[in-house]
Amino acid sequence: MGSVNSVVTSDFHVRKYRMEDTISSMGQILKYVIKNEVGKVYFLGDAYNSRYATPYERRVFQTWVKRLIDKGIRVMILPGNHDTVGDLNNLLEFKTLGVKNVKIVGAPYIEDDIYFNHMLLNEAAIGADDRLLSTFHVSTSVAELIEHNPEIKMFFLGHIHKPQVLNEKPFVAYCGSIERVTFGEVLDKKGFYHIKNGKPIFVELKVRPMLIYKIGFPKQGEWDASGVGDKGENPLVKVNIKGTPEQVSWFSEEDFAKTVEDAYEIKYEYEIIKNRPRRAKEIKESISPLKGLENYLDGRDLDKSTRKEVLKKGKEIIDGLS
Repeated sequence: MGSVNSVVTSDFHVRKYRMEDTISSMGQILKYVIKNEVGKVYFLGDAYNSRYATPYERRVFQTWVKRLIDKGIRVMILPGNHDTVGDLNNLLEFKTLGVKNVKIVGAPYIEDDIYFNHMLLNEAAIGADDRLLSTFHVSTSVAELIEHNPEIKMFFLGHIHKPQVLNEKPFVAYCGSIERVTFGEVLDKKGFYHIKNGKPIFVELKVRPMLIYKIGFPKQGEWDASGVGDKGENPLVKVNIKGTPEQVSWFSEEDFAKTVEDAYEIKYEYEIIKNRPRRAKEIKESISPLKGLENYLDGRDLDKSTRKEVLKKGKEIIDGLS
């Protein structure tokens, strides 16, 4: 059986942005395949992020394929929606040039009772970077997929970036993409599958860590930060700052950056809460000016000491006008 010792991967989405991360993950797969004497690699679509990949982006994927076939490894490529332009796809050069040990296959592709496709299943947990799903119209349920293919022992799918197992017997799984792209993937593991002796093994890739920080304002003039994500070198960092204009003015991007000096990139997102004084139901012309001031301050975001000081000053002014 050709699939006894093989690797299944998908969704490289080669692009200019963070190209070094993509190349790193591709290199890890290549090294694993060679070390474990894998005979065949199945690639399940979306080699490039754009249907109109640049010459440099195409060279990156082509070089990866060449290094595999130079080691005598067969490569099966199933184009995805990002690889397709009309009736053509941007991976046809392998077929046109008759590259030995590379086969461009259609979807679905079945070999050795294993099903390969690039598609959307209704039960799939959609990841944060699974965009443009409506442009790729193949959609069915896990039950229907299994029912229509009763002889199949394993189903491997591309298209959804979040790796996940949807059924154990028969095995149905998405390989997922090979790197984190959006911060919605901050806790997602990335990897590929090794089919060894008829059993699927998920092999995790070492990818760039992501961290999301939330800025809080515990005291007047102070801020603190709490974060979630993977600790590691050169992380991608997102900082959410939510507060009133006054609170936000206390936050310093420069000071925060010092806490993550090795960050690959820091993205700041601000949400300003506008201070709109609320008019309490009990405010009436008949109440005293001081009581009206107290009600007004109830609708302001003030700490106790500031509120007390404002009331004191207000009382002095009110008393002076009496």
